[in-house]
Formats: sequence, C-alpha cells, structure tokens
Amino acid sequence: MKYINAKKIIAADILEPYENIGESWDVRSTRGWQVLFLIGYREGYPDYILVDKENKEDCIKLIESLGLNAL
Repeated sequence: MKYINAKKIIAADILEPYENIGESWDVRSTRGWQVLFLIGYREGYPDYILVDKENKEDCIKLIESLGLNAL
C-alpha cells in the first residue's frame, strides 16, 4: 500500500480514459480514469504521482478527501 503526504501536493488533475488506436503516430498508452498529483519538480521537470480509479466520481472523492479545492 502506498501513501501520499497531502501537504506536498501542489496540484491535482483528473485524466479521462484514453485508448490508443494503434496508429504509428499514436504514442500514448491506453489507460482508464486517473488522478495526477503534481508533487514538485526534479531537475527542472514535473514530478508527479498517478493514481488509477474506476470512474470520475472516485477521482473527485480522492481529491476532496485530501482537502484539495476545485478551481
């Protein structure tokens, strides 16, 4: 089991499901609903944690449970 320090989260974003269509130009991976937590920067690049969830409502519940506010 993994844990996150909510005080270290800079921002959170909900990523909608995406399906790779198999074309050569489509380099993204197929994935379901995810929450992306920006937790800082490492060597000038964003450092983040991705959390998989079943649906959008579960993503929102996770973000709100950490005390983050919607923009």
